[in-house]
Amino acid sequence: RTFYFVSSHFDNSKKNKTKAAGVFVKAFANVDHPVIMAADTNLRPHMQGYTHINQNYYDSFDIANEVVFIKNSDTNADDSCNLEKGTTFPECRVDHIFLSNKNNWTVSQWGVDQYKYGKNRRFTSDHRAYFADVELQ
Repeated sequence: RTFYFVSSHFDNSKKNKTKAAGVFVKAFANVDHPVIMAADTNLRPHMQGYTHINQNYYDSFDIANEVVFIKNSDTNADDSCNLEKGTTFPECRVDHIFLSNKNNWTVSQWGVDQYKYGKNRRFTSDHRAYFADVELQ
């Protein structure tokens, strides 16, 4: 099957986050093929730009049959957030895997890589890597 896989990193400035969401939605509004977008949107689920995307796309987290945390140390769900202080999972999510809602998807598993590396046992980035096992029906 033919599909689009899109990756992006939205600007973190408040004035540009919602605009970036609109640009993405508009850019793929008339495509005939399924779309998967994996991106650091800098948008949490309660924000306007996220809501705009979510009107046209499924958040794979929301439709997943199972949420898993892959880890090699003592971590908890809140370690799935980026490194902003005082954030809680899943409301903290700014990285998303969106699936076009014109299509019938199943997400058997959605997960977070919480591995820590090196002698200081650090995460690889200030964001965790998310993954999803998706199937297009």
